[in-house]
Amino acid sequence: SIEMLENGLRFHVNVESGQKTGFYLDQRDNRAAVAEFAKGARVLDAFSHTGAFGIYCARAGASAVTMLDSSAASLALARENLERNPPAGDAHFVHADVFEHLRSLRDTGTRFDLIVLDPPRFASNRHQLDTALRAYKDINRVALEVLAPGGVLATFSCSQAVDAASFGMAVAWAGLDARREIQIIRRLGQGADHPVLASFPESEYLKGVICRVI
Repeated sequence: SIEMLENGLRFHVNVESGQKTGFYLDQRDNRAAVAEFAKGARVLDAFSHTGAFGIYCARAGASAVTMLDSSAASLALARENLERNPPAGDAHFVHADVFEHLRSLRDTGTRFDLIVLDPPRFASNRHQLDTALRAYKDINRVALEVLAPGGVLATFSCSQAVDAASFGMAVAWAGLDARREIQIIRRLGQGADHPVLASFPESEYLKGVICRVI
């Protein structure tokens, strides 16, 4: 276990038993970009893992941050990380299946101003592409139904088999199904220290968009 510093924030990382390296360094620049929209916002960090996106938003002035993940161990570490970086607003931790909990939030009328969707890989190969695209469309549709009018959705795919155009189309279809108008205001990818090999397009594995939703 180590403590690391990223953009002035402190995070506890378990490099032995954590997921992969224990911390997703490829999202470093994207966390800072998303936090630009957090001031005064009610934020939902879905698939929060150890809380990095949510903690960035809390430190940026979010009025409240909810971290949602299916892993109790990850949420426990997220709570510790939040204590290392005390926020100004409220913080909540929800241990639940993200798909099911988003539907529950929608059905109870709970709304957020900023939602971050950073799910695990939905497709490991091309044979799983159709299933993955349906999953991306479904999770984004429900998130859009939970987002307040004028809110911001930051949504990502780390599936190598899903290219940027296909992911963008899944988000567009989610907007149509949710009857929400989506404006893409920023496109995101992996950090510069994760370069893309020209002869291997799948090395551009991380895709993301920040959207304003009407």
